Amino acid sequence: MPMHRGQSKTIMNSIKQYDDARVNMIIRPQKAKINYQFDSWITTNSPTWQKKSLVQIRRYQAIECNDGFFMDESDQCWKQIEIYPFIDEFYDEKRNIMREWLIGGACFYKEDDDTVDLHFCWIHPFYRNKGLLKKAWPIFKKRFGHFSISEPISKSFQGFLYSIGHSEV
Repeated sequence: MPMHRGQSKTIMNSIKQYDDARVNMIIRPQKAKINYQFDSWITTNSPTWQKKSLVQIRRYQAIECNDGFFMDESDQCWKQIEIYPFIDEFYDEKRNIMREWLIGGACFYKEDDDTVDLHFCWIHPFYRNKGLLKKAWPIFKKRFGHFSISEPISKSFQGFLYSIGHSEV
């Protein structure tokens, strides 16, 4: 299937960001479309631009953790996924506006038996240890009740779980 001019530019930009992270260790927050905001939970029903932003964040996490997890923006991939986006606002000098930027995400997977797993949680290194996850944890508990945490669990995440009194480490 041939690509349209806009599609090839988008794919090349995505590959460039991935290569920047893999080769040059440059990790970029992902910007919201102009005059748009990220959903409070990004799901299969969210716009494609939001899913693409989360896919890029997931690529960064895969590089850092060397886990090889694959994710794309297709509905099939997102069918049982809900992702809580970690967001900050930055000033966009080019457009002279404040704009939302995605700086991380926590991915929850709903199993067929209605159990929920926290599959991954990644926050841009500049935003770690600032209480973002601790602040979001009650939101996760309210939305899902009990949920499991997928392995492997990093030492830093084990430390976080211990700090909040989570017993299943």
